[in-house]
Amino acid sequence: MKKFTNWIILGTVVILFLALRLPQVIRNEFPFVFDFGRDLIWVRNMVELHRPTLIGPWGSLAGVYFGPLWYYLLAIPYLIFGGDPRGPVFLVMTANLAVLVLGYFWLKRINHQAAWIFALLAAISPHLVNISTFAFHANLLPLTQLGFVYGLYEFIHGSNRGLYLAVLMAALNFHFEPATAIFTTLTLLIFMIWHRRKLAIKSIGKSLIIYIIPFLPNIIFDLRHQFLQTRAVIAYFQGQNRSLEGILP
Repeated sequence: MKKFTNWIILGTVVILFLALRLPQVIRNEFPFVFDFGRDLIWVRNMVELHRPTLIGPWGSLAGVYFGPLWYYLLAIPYLIFGGDPRGPVFLVMTANLAVLVLGYFWLKRINHQAAWIFALLAAISPHLVNISTFAFHANLLPLTQLGFVYGLYEFIHGSNRGLYLAVLMAALNFHFEPATAIFTTLTLLIFMIWHRRKLAIKSIGKSLIIYIIPFLPNIIFDLRHQFLQTRAVIAYFQGQNRSLEGILP
């Protein structure tokens, strides 16, 4: 009976989550900003003109691009909804709903009360409501960050699979928001050094391979374009690439 009641309550929280987001999206009341329009054009080129891409959106550092996963994810709702801009919004909304549900089931193993508090806050948080109602690459970060934190939790409790999940999430963040990816990577390194006695050379090697895999499209792009991104990063550290200094009008 208690288990049935828990499902009823979780279902109610999910309905609350949807009630705060779905109506305005269905009514087309969501921001259609420059980045959103640019992304849909790229996805249209991929789906309708059959032009796959090795890179994602451009970043703040001129000559350096995000990974392309965001565009390939957008291709799914583009196909399902026939290019309707609401499709990508539903994708982001679903990802953030997954944060609520997956976070609840994880925390339930630790503390039932904490699980309910997390689920309720995920449903009503103004910030999560906001980022669930328009399509932007960084709006998928709650899902990758939940996976990252869960992976670190499992790692410090003795699971190398948790480490591999955290490594993968840190690398995938470069497809959604490189600034966040840098800090999650540094956090990951700190945890790995802290628990170095638990890590065999084999585990470190697997982690390195898992971390590199999401970068393969960018690496191929660099090889095909005379190391454009690599040269842009080197120029930045040499003070020759000033794109991050806000010198544009």
